[in-house]
Amino acid sequence: METKNIFKVQKMLNVGSFYLDTKDYDRFEFFEDNREVTDNHVKKLVKSFQEFGQLVPIVCKENNVGKLKIIDGQFRFTAAKNLGMPIKYMINNNLKNNHLTEINITQKKFTNLDWIKRYSKQNLKDYKLLLFQIENYKKTLGLSSIIELYHDTKNTIPISSGLRKGKYKIDLKKGTDLVNIILKSYATINDKNFLKRTFCRAMQNFYIKNKQEFNIKQFLKNLSVRKLNVYNLTSDTMEEIKKVYNYNLKKNRIV
Repeated sequence: METKNIFKVQKMLNVGSFYLDTKDYDRFEFFEDNREVTDNHVKKLVKSFQEFGQLVPIVCKENNVGKLKIIDGQFRFTAAKNLGMPIKYMINNNLKNNHLTEINITQKKFTNLDWIKRYSKQNLKDYKLLLFQIENYKKTLGLSSIIELYHDTKNTIPISSGLRKGKYKIDLKKGTDLVNIILKSYATINDKNFLKRTFCRAMQNFYIKNKQEFNIKQFLKNLSVRKLNVYNLTSDTMEEIKKVYNYNLKKNRIV
């Protein structure tokens, strides 16, 4: 993050103010659209707390019934609670829910999955649909591949920036077709290279370019008898896909 943004966050947090501490864990609440607390990061903080204690207080906003909504520090809160330590905290009622992301990225970088879950909780339809596909295929395909395969190519905003800004658009038909092709290709010859991002991206490019002519039965039949090499470059892998597709064809060859 740029220095000017760090100063902005520090001003919002009112760094340097006094802090309180308590073991009344039930008084604290998480914002629904913040990141999920992951075990790995909490374990790292537990180890650090055991050695050095909680050096940075969590930042909260008090609601009208005295509950403390955690703006920044849900991981620190969980680590301290797991250890039975008093929670060091400070209250800043000037903060709003939309400050969550700006503050949190100074502590632990938001991942693509964090963004997807956050916008899904805000009921953005495209993100809810995307998260559903991720849950379906996360044991088979990588997150980046799923995001790309289901991305609506008519949306001209780059995937990475669009995803972070809540502008991601999903194309369920295209994504479902491609996942079907990729998984059937893998099942045909049990080659794990077909589950990697390079093959997924190459197949997507080939499919989009030749959507009207593409025949999955023909491709799978040829794949079972003609080796397809998956290279590091998407363009080289796409050429391999084309060679397999056209194998032994006298008509309707794709060029």
